[in-house]
Amino acid sequence: MKKQGAVSDLRLKRIFEIHKVLRKTHRGWSAEELCELCREVDPSLNPEVDKRTTMNDLKFLREVLQAPLPERANKHHGYYYSEPYSILEGLDDSYLGGLNEALALLRQLSKSKEFIGLEDLLLRLEQRITLTSADQNVVIEFDEAELIGREHLIGLYQATQKRSFLRITYKTFQGEEPMSRHILPLLLKQYNNRWVLIGWENGRPTPQNLPLDRIKRFYETAEEFVYPKTFKSRTYFQYLLGTTKTDEEAVPVVLHFSPERSKYVETKMIHPTQETTRLPDGRLEVRLLVELNRELDARILEFGRDVTVIAPSLLRERIKESLIEALRQY
Repeated sequence: MKKQGAVSDLRLKRIFEIHKVLRKTHRGWSAEELCELCREVDPSLNPEVDKRTTMNDLKFLREVLQAPLPERANKHHGYYYSEPYSILEGLDDSYLGGLNEALALLRQLSKSKEFIGLEDLLLRLEQRITLTSADQNVVIEFDEAELIGREHLIGLYQATQKRSFLRITYKTFQGEEPMSRHILPLLLKQYNNRWVLIGWENGRPTPQNLPLDRIKRFYETAEEFVYPKTFKSRTYFQYLLGTTKTDEEAVPVVLHFSPERSKYVETKMIHPTQETTRLPDGRLEVRLLVELNRELDARILEFGRDVTVIAPSLLRERIKESLIEALRQY
């Protein structure tokens, strides 16, 4: 099983590298050049069969992901995309027979820095397979929350990848009239069945969150503005649960979980910083290093009576007050 996973990962890397050079360059690539590129990605390739492997990778791009590639290299120009092409758009139009393989590939792609946050969109396409036949049993099912604004995902993804400045028509929950916002998109992120666009906004000192369900329309614009070059998604969200940044530093959080809920918390981590200790009475102590934002409060409240906030005192009092207010409604 491990060996198969390794082979799959290497094929993923080859196909992704081929796609990147065909997409970003304005010249054709010969079969020999693509073979050399694949050898750089996958040194284990046997020189005697690497051309056949590369041709199979090109065939996968062409037939499964619907890439605009010729079956044979052009005599003078080699292999090239005959029109602009996105893997995501190609997947949406993929031939059904290859959809499982395409999804397996894109599950891995979603872990790369250029596809962070899109895993849900890609995985949901698997459900299309089960909808093609009324007699076919469902073998994978997702929460079908109505994700308003998902129609913007592909366009915003492409604009984010290109670092294109955008004019976004945006309506807040409180405002009655939409407003125009001038944004440089940085990242698309999903949390709790909601997509959010993170971006620099003209005149704002920190990145802004724009939930996609609040975006009415957008278009690319030639209007630019000066913005910091400091945003790094890995460090920006390192100590964050959800997408809401605070003005405070991350602090140690200590939670105690009941014995009944402890195994669940061990197998489904609350945050990557999570460390656990089994207490003598069977409870589980969970330690996190996170910012005290509203998503953290909501996550803790989900556990109800199965969790006790030990530290910090500020968070303990905040959760206590929320529970008291909730109790007053009954």
